[in-house]
Amino acid sequence: MVDVSCLEYEQGVVRLFLVRHGRAGRKAQRRGPDKLRPLDALGRRQAERLVGLIAPLEPTRIVSSPYRRCTETMGPLAATVGLGVEQTPALAPYSAFVTLS
Repeated sequence: MVDVSCLEYEQGVVRLFLVRHGRAGRKAQRRGPDKLRPLDALGRRQAERLVGLIAPLEPTRIVSSPYRRCTETMGPLAATVGLGVEQTPALAPYSAFVTLS
């Protein structure tokens, strides 16, 4: 299941959705860097279902960890709403907090 959390400020109309990536293949079954681990079949279906949850809210920006499973999770949503997926190392696991511009 993809987890979605929302933080909304009424006056400034800033909505922030935090989405955990869809299910990825197991680390133990994959060789190579973890950042290249893709979504599995269930994870791809979860990414498609995310479109129905978020697209109607008309996002104006999509920011993701550069990890493959994260960008793959955001890909269908980005394609549907006509946005690119902005990648930032600030959202990668074990990253120090960095302000997004």
